[in-house]
Amino acid sequence: MTVSGPVLLRHASTVEPAGQCTGQMDLPLDASGRACASSISSRWVGPAPKRIFSSDLVRARDTAAALPRRPDSTTIYDPRLREISLGQWQGQTWDNLYRENPEQLEHWGQHWLDSPPPGGESGRQLFARVQQWYLEQRHLLDANTVVVAHAGSLRALSCLLQGLAAESMFEYQFHHCAPLQLLNQRPNKVI
Repeated sequence: MTVSGPVLLRHASTVEPAGQCTGQMDLPLDASGRACASSISSRWVGPAPKRIFSSDLVRARDTAAALPRRPDSTTIYDPRLREISLGQWQGQTWDNLYRENPEQLEHWGQHWLDSPPPGGESGRQLFARVQQWYLEQRHLLDANTVVVAHAGSLRALSCLLQGLAAESMFEYQFHHCAPLQLLNQRPNKVI
């Protein structure tokens, strides 16, 4: 059975410096991101959402705030929709991390699903966090719902909506401020 599911929306672009590990840093939208977010209401196709779930980080909150509204629309912010935590790496550049400890970075790159960065979380931990949110909210995740979050958490949610395991997260790509709706969901299969 084909189910029309929620619209998934990655936040608009941010002011992060090129090559920086962002993770859960709370960065604002950049000028391009603000312009994209402010135009989303005029580009929206279909009825305005009834429910908006959003990460609590400012880049997702500001993107969610620009969505079209109906009189009964609600917005719920939840930290479980945040990006993967890169722990002690957040705010550092990838180049610097590679210079300081290439073995550790290479190991993480090959085993990100099971090996977290120092003080951060692994891909499976991200998946479990989003799964906890999904299991609580899945009865509300229909075509009247928008989820505004980050590439990592949206990849995990996409797997959950499709009944796929965490290993499939990188099968999904999310561009900034570009709505995506998965049409062939298997919502009753829980991983």
